[in-house]
Amino acid sequence: MQTTLLTKENILLQQESTSWQEAIKKAAQPLLRNGNVTKQYVEAMIQSVLDAGPYIVLMPGFALAHARSEDGVCRLGLSAMTLNTPISFGSPNDPVKVIFCLAAIDPTSHLELMGELAEVLARDSIIDRLANVATPEAFIQLLEETRS
Repeated sequence: MQTTLLTKENILLQQESTSWQEAIKKAAQPLLRNGNVTKQYVEAMIQSVLDAGPYIVLMPGFALAHARSEDGVCRLGLSAMTLNTPISFGSPNDPVKVIFCLAAIDPTSHLELMGELAEVLARDSIIDRLANVATPEAFIQLLEETRS
C-alpha cells in the first residue's frame, strides 16, 4: 500500500460518532489539517451520500468516503478511522466500523492505490481486524502484511 499517503497521523482509532455525517467529518479531519482538502470537500462527501444514497459503503463494515476532485481537493490524500460503535449509513452492508476518506486530484492518480486497497479488503476478516487494532502503526502494519 502507498504508505506515504496513509501515515500514522492520518489514522484515527476507536472514535465515537452519532451519525454517518459526523463520522465522515471526523474521518476527514487529518486531510483538512494537512491541507489535502478544503471544508467544501468534506461537505461534498456528505452531500454525495445524501444525493446518491450510501454507495460509499462498499462492503460489510467498510465505507470509502470521497467526492469529485473539483469539490475541494488540493492534493492526493488518504485518511482512515475506526469506530468504537459502528454506525449505519442506510446500506445493506451496515453497520460501518472502518471509514477511509480519499482525496483524489484527478480521475486516475488514485487508481493504483484503489487496486491495492481492494486487494487488501478482499481478505477474510480484515475489516474486523482493522477495527480492533490498538495503534496507527499496527493499522498500517496490518494493511502491509495483508497485501503481501
